[in-house]
Amino acid sequence: MNLKHSPFILTVAVSLVLLFAAPAIYAQKKAKIKIVLIGTLHLTPSKEDVYKNKSINLHTKQRQYEIQQVVNKIVSFHPNQVCLEYPIEDQFEMDSIYNAYKAGHYQLKDNERDLFGIQSAKKLGLAKLTCINYSFGNFAFDTIVRFAKENDQQIYLDSINRMATEFLKKADEKLTTLSLSDFLIYINSKEELEKNLSFYTKYTTRIGNDQNYVGANLTADWYSTNIHIYTNLLKLVKPTDKSIVVIFGQGHIPILKHLLNNNSDFEVVEVKDFLK
Repeated sequence: MNLKHSPFILTVAVSLVLLFAAPAIYAQKKAKIKIVLIGTLHLTPSKEDVYKNKSINLHTKQRQYEIQQVVNKIVSFHPNQVCLEYPIEDQFEMDSIYNAYKAGHYQLKDNERDLFGIQSAKKLGLAKLTCINYSFGNFAFDTIVRFAKENDQQIYLDSINRMATEFLKKADEKLTTLSLSDFLIYINSKEELEKNLSFYTKYTTRIGNDQNYVGANLTADWYSTNIHIYTNLLKLVKPTDKSIVVIFGQGHIPILKHLLNNNSDFEVVEVKDFLK
């Protein structure tokens, strides 16, 4: 028998090729999870933040319309999960709030979690909102203030104060003149994200000496906090997820975005494209 042209041999060969090629084909076709990171200033300023933005009136007819514009954009993205800056260990509490809202027993508060997150989740019919915040980080800003004052490094504190004050002043001005969608596009621009991160990379790290890297330690703590948040997110992603929305304080976004941009499972969608 001429094996060179045997139908049996050809069939086996083709089967083996398909068998070994199947995983590679599947891997190539596996779609990335689209994820958008919506960085915000706190609509109700946080009492815990060292530097705070001003509050705004969200109850005007125009602002209510703008809130719904953002909510509708989130809904049209069809996320499988909406992730919030809420402690992962308090998921049960968030579930209770969300369920109470769906039952008509909870009044929305003036914060991004409620106005953007809860409202969009209900419209999407999601069973829950996903809490991913890490609340055990050691962010002791007072340690670098004390060190700087005691070690003739007040000039660095002055630089930090000047940078943070100017950043928030401009953001406050934008928040009063722009729609909420346009403000979110502005605050999530590459320039503004880098400016916020420079609080650590350009200024805080300068405080300290070769015996005490107090500023570097604070910066490391900030990075560690965000890496933990990122890890919380990864642990809660489901195999069936196709898109995810994350709503977080703007200061977290540069590091989270860097981590997700370097994870081939995800496609980071820019806020300007998401809200346009």
